[in-house]
Amino acid sequence: MKRIGYFLSILMAALGAAYGDQFQFKAEFAGGLTVIPYATVSVTGNGKTFRGRTDKLGRATINLPAGVYDATLTENKNEHKATLTIDGSKTLKTVVAKP
Repeated sequence: MKRIGYFLSILMAALGAAYGDQFQFKAEFAGGLTVIPYATVSVTGNGKTFRGRTDKLGRATINLPAGVYDATLTENKNEHKATLTIDGSKTLKTVVAKP
């Protein structure tokens, strides 16, 4: 019975990460780019929604099917917007969000 539970948890993790694209969100600040740490992330499009947070380096893994999505990041009452392309690749993509 434990083996079945272990197998199912591995399978669910693999399926859930099938479209786990990784993004690092940045914004223009003082003439340069800076990461957007600990921001709330809301991604919508294609009838799907993702909500999460960036880490201290402005990174987030977004698990949605392939497609183009609109993202809104909120940190310290500041709102940033970006367009994301989910393609199923595991490479870190840098996105510059606009106010």
